[in-house]
Amino acid sequence: MAPTTLAYGRDRLAVELPFEATPIQARVAPTPPLGANEVAAAFARAGLVEALAAARSIAIVVNDQTRKGGMRVTLEAIGALLDRAGVAADRATLVIAYGLHARQSDAISAEIYGEALLGRVRLVHHDARDRATLVRVGELEGGHPLELAAPVAMAELRVLVGAISFHYHAGFSGGRKAIMPGVADEATIVRNHLRVLDRSGPNGRAAGCAPARLDGNPVSEEMFAALRLLDARGGRTFLANAILGPTAAGAGIVDVACGFDHEARFRSGAARLYALGVAKLDPARPFGGVVASAGGWPYDASLYQAHKAYDNAFRAVSPSIARGQRPTIVLLARCDEGLGHARFARWLEHPTREAHYEALLAGYEIVGQTSLAVRDKAAFSRTLAVTDLDDATCARLGWERARTLEEALAVAQGDGVARRWAVMPSAGAVLPVE
Repeated sequence: MAPTTLAYGRDRLAVELPFEATPIQARVAPTPPLGANEVAAAFARAGLVEALAAARSIAIVVNDQTRKGGMRVTLEAIGALLDRAGVAADRATLVIAYGLHARQSDAISAEIYGEALLGRVRLVHHDARDRATLVRVGELEGGHPLELAAPVAMAELRVLVGAISFHYHAGFSGGRKAIMPGVADEATIVRNHLRVLDRSGPNGRAAGCAPARLDGNPVSEEMFAALRLLDARGGRTFLANAILGPTAAGAGIVDVACGFDHEARFRSGAARLYALGVAKLDPARPFGGVVASAGGWPYDASLYQAHKAYDNAFRAVSPSIARGQRPTIVLLARCDEGLGHARFARWLEHPTREAHYEALLAGYEIVGQTSLAVRDKAAFSRTLAVTDLDDATCARLGWERARTLEEALAVAQGDGVARRWAVMPSAGAVLPVE
């Protein structure tokens, strides 16, 4: 087979696969990635400059380090529009939408958002557990109160910065997720995520909670409801989402979804991402193995981030699992920042999948759900991981660790099983579907 280049951390590995492999990848955009000037122009056409100039208080809601994609370019664009609108520093607040993620360091914040922007806005680290920083904005279905970060709830203008991507249980990231779970209170976040678990559903999960699905997805539908409640309370919301994908000049922002009719714009952006990022599988010719790169840094900085690629790789071989086979996944995910969450390893201490599931129902944590999802995939496949995670951690995940890609490929071939192979150069960017 022709040489293949796969991203691994900040490196790119050139390898000649010892077997024929069918590429599974997103469609390559015909134009180079959009830069800050192009993104700023799109936001300006949607009316953001006038809104920034008129608003007395502005909340720019951003992702944390677990979702860095497209952030720096988008914020450079917004910074330019703040200058054009003449926004004084005391009118704009940058709110990091952690949900229940751990707080990041100032150095990481400067790296992600840019020191220039941080020097001209007030920075707020959202804390879902600090009731003193929250404002009640209404009630969700069932009479449950919704509380949000005060700078966001009280702002005359909210700018939701992020990227639309496939999400394994919310359908898509981006849009309404900046509000809930992004800047919501802990109780609301936990209740929302518990909607994923359903004993009557396949593998104990709600059937509607799946990537690329918004309607009929109980998690996503409540997220939309939360944002509608916020808008009804007051202020305006502007969507400023990037759509990421590969181009001939490298991966980057290939399109934007933006505007004040944010739900419609988000749905339109999700549809465009679907057209770019879905790969149709032939169930009559299932893949028995896949070589999958998480896409390199920042997408494989930790397992918490690389799980998205692992989930997509698993979907590529799922038709063979349905036929009673145990496929092989060769996963490249450096994870030089480790598991990505302090409590990830604690959840792996549960001796069985059933014990893990019951513990999640009794005391839900997002990291517990993610670790269970990793565990489930490992149970139905043979995962050979090229990673910086240590041998003991890989064993707890149900993985076999390989120190090099060549070693992983040799082990994969050593079982003597003839299988049809696929290769996913950027597994996090493409969703295989039957």
